[in-house]
Amino acid sequence: EWSEPDYLARMGTLLRQGHAFVGLPGGLGTLAEWVTAVCLASIGQLGGPVVLFRDPWEPVLAQVLRLPEVDPEIEEFVRLVNNVDGLMGALESAERPRGH
Repeated sequence: EWSEPDYLARMGTLLRQGHAFVGLPGGLGTLAEWVTAVCLASIGQLGGPVVLFRDPWEPVLAQVLRLPEVDPEIEEFVRLVNNVDGLMGALESAERPRGH
């Protein structure tokens, strides 16, 4: 177990040390974390996949992608899954080198 002095320090540690970023059902903190992870992935500064549970995040992601300032290509950095089996499959496929 580890702790950080505040939320921003916690998020920084998660994003720097994580090997995968999973958006479980949650609230505003979870939303902030996965949106930040997608932003970092889009500029090559994230060390793993971003996997979101379709429920509840698919409609939120759809609204984000509708914003005119958001590049729709960020969608390529996100994998949506329905359940734990889908999550495990997404994580396993992310570990395989491309072309395999």
